[in-house]
Amino acid sequence: MTNEVYQQEKLSDEHNISEVNKNGGGIRGGGYHAIHSWLRRYYGNADICENPSCDGKSKIYHWALLKGKEYDHKRENFWKLCLPCHRKYDSGNKRTPYRLLCNDVR
Repeated sequence: MTNEVYQQEKLSDEHNISEVNKNGGGIRGGGYHAIHSWLRRYYGNADICENPSCDGKSKIYHWALLKGKEYDHKRENFWKLCLPCHRKYDSGNKRTPYRLLCNDVR
């Protein structure tokens, strides 16, 4: 096993591969869809709401970027929210309008 392959396997095991693409090196892409695909691949679909004040009525869940964090391949930058909590959380945020980011909203 070459040193490069070993380093890539080591990084992929940590699940925080922000610099090295495990499919052959280079800088890893970090767009909205790439990050969310990475979250689902390594941590599964969002299946609960991590908001302690959630009323628990929704059955639709999303990965949501924590305020003040960057879109990066780091689990600690995101939390799982139900649809109503995600909308409330993002309502004061001036990021991309919610309706443009989520396919669940019709």
